[in-house]
Amino acid sequence: MNNNMNNSIESTVPTTRKRGRPRKEKSTTPITSAPTSTSTPATKKRGRPRKVQKVEATDNQKITHIKNFIMKYHPSVADGTEEISKDSSESKNMAKKLWANVIDYEKKYLV
Repeated sequence: MNNNMNNSIESTVPTTRKRGRPRKEKSTTPITSAPTSTSTPATKKRGRPRKVQKVEATDNQKITHIKNFIMKYHPSVADGTEEISKDSSESKNMAKKLWANVIDYEKKYLV
């Protein structure tokens, strides 16, 4: 006998089979608070944490990082000496310009 034959009986009886994890029972007792009491802090959600925005670096920090970079990779530019190195001339010229800009900025704003 086919199960599809008894559709009339199944349609009148509500299905009791639940799939998945059962839901938590919510408490129905009302929470009363005194008007003078402080509000309770909300419980922390267990979801995915929010992305924290990056804090923009200050100009002083940027200048410091640029100086450290030039001193590390182009020490001859920082010292003012012309050493023969394996660096390309284009890279060295860029470092010279950047170093000059950093020194000018320090003279204007940081002194």
